[in-house]
Amino acid sequence: MASSAYDRFMASMVIDQDAWRDGTGYDLAALDELSPEEMRSVEAHLIARKDEDWRDTEALAYIGSDKAMAALKASTRGPNQQVRLKAAQALADAGEEGDLEAQIIHALKFSELYDGLAQAELMAESHPTPAIKETLLRGILTSNDGRAVRFAALLYYFHGLADEPFDFRQRPYFLTFRTEDMAERRRLVEELRERLGMPASALDGL
Repeated sequence: MASSAYDRFMASMVIDQDAWRDGTGYDLAALDELSPEEMRSVEAHLIARKDEDWRDTEALAYIGSDKAMAALKASTRGPNQQVRLKAAQALADAGEEGDLEAQIIHALKFSELYDGLAQAELMAESHPTPAIKETLLRGILTSNDGRAVRFAALLYYFHGLADEPFDFRQRPYFLTFRTEDMAERRRLVEELRERLGMPASALDGL
């Protein structure tokens, strides 16, 4: 007969609309109360669905067994962008190689807003490496959606020209990067690059 902790954890894996919207994770505290047999059962269940939801990734990282960590490494090569980012972050937090910078850069380039892009932007705030900054600058020039505005705001923040990742006081300036006139956008991006003190090589090939 399953313990109440097992039942609580399995019940927490049923994500309703409110939990999805609020970003509520599974009941990780219940994992601490499982018997070894129950833990093996939960672990196997999570591994089987390791690429479905970032919550599974979070739970596997919490378990932290050899099998769980191997599943996280596999997820960094999986089909779910949000899971790849979460897995790479979990591996980095555990001191293991997950190529976090490359995962963030890939998401910044190719993800949609609600499929990894917003998550990548948040992670970039904690990892503003030169390569990530360059990716943001190049993205301003090449994107055809709203990320150009957000990327400009992030770069301003990274370089100490804004107090927060999107400084609404400077929103009118950030919105100028929405222009569809590519000659004008290039002029704006070159001006931004110089203002931030980034090298001209950051835009090589574009």
